[in-house]
Amino acid sequence: MVIRSASLQERESLFTFHFLQALVLTGIALFAFFSGMILPYAAIKESIQEVGVLSKATSLQKILPSQVAYEEVTPKKAPRSVLTATSANGNQWGVSKQIGEHTWTMKVQDDTKTGTAQEIFQALNAYRQRHGSGTLAWDSKLGDFAQGRADAFTRNNSTDAHAGFSDFINNQDGFHKLGFMALGENSSFGYHVEAVHLIEWIYAGDAPHNDNQLNQQWTHVGIGVSGVATDLIFGGKKM
Repeated sequence: MVIRSASLQERESLFTFHFLQALVLTGIALFAFFSGMILPYAAIKESIQEVGVLSKATSLQKILPSQVAYEEVTPKKAPRSVLTATSANGNQWGVSKQIGEHTWTMKVQDDTKTGTAQEIFQALNAYRQRHGSGTLAWDSKLGDFAQGRADAFTRNNSTDAHAGFSDFINNQDGFHKLGFMALGENSSFGYHVEAVHLIEWIYAGDAPHNDNQLNQQWTHVGIGVSGVATDLIFGGKKM
């Protein structure tokens, strides 16, 4: 949604986060959805036997052979002074607000250009280095998948609360196709921002995204950009 006023254009942007692990136990893939922690095997097994999927809060986890946690991360940077102002409808600039289980919104002002995938990659690694998380390597499979996700957001004019990501992991053998035992996603839609602003401002607006992007278990990343859509796919425990 674009909001116009006098000489300033605001764009209310949606960005989503997803936290996913998969656990393969006794040769059977068992999936559990839960928040910020790894449940004991007995609890996971009991929950899955009863309802198939256990859903809580804003985190989605799946665990493959070893219990590998991954989260989505958002970097932190002091916002520009304009972002501390209050917009015409009373919402603060640059303040992240959760509006759904996997969806957050933020008032932002468009930059003059959108960061490319490689610029975002460089900004992400620079941010991780400053916070002691280490740099990530680029992975072409993750990059291709991320680009496909960003293209889908453009076609649908919105993110999808990680539905396509979950479907790929759950139903299309996504772990083996991408070649990682742990996968995570940060996605956004609705604004033109330069790479540093995306990493150190947009995804820095809430703890779940920030924790995910700085997660030290990630070793690789792929990034897709399409119009005002971005998608970051993180990988750990490469097969």
